[in-house]
Amino acid sequence: MDVIDVTERLMAEFEHRLHLNVISRVVNGCRRDLAGTPSGPMPELLERLARQRLLDEIAHDTSPAPRPSAHLTHSA
Repeated sequence: MDVIDVTERLMAEFEHRLHLNVISRVVNGCRRDLAGTPSGPMPELLERLARQRLLDEIAHDTSPAPRPSAHLTHSA
């Protein structure tokens, strides 16, 4: 079971909306919640559960979405 791979995939997917430490905390919490799950389905279950919790985190977040730096312009 490679929690790091799942974490990296979810960071790539959610880094524009959530801090990386939040993503890591959610994945690690999900891993603890799934303790005792057979190792075969663990990666898929972990990724699905963590993705859903991250989506819930975004839905409950009332702060403004971060702006991508590419949209920033500097006047000369």
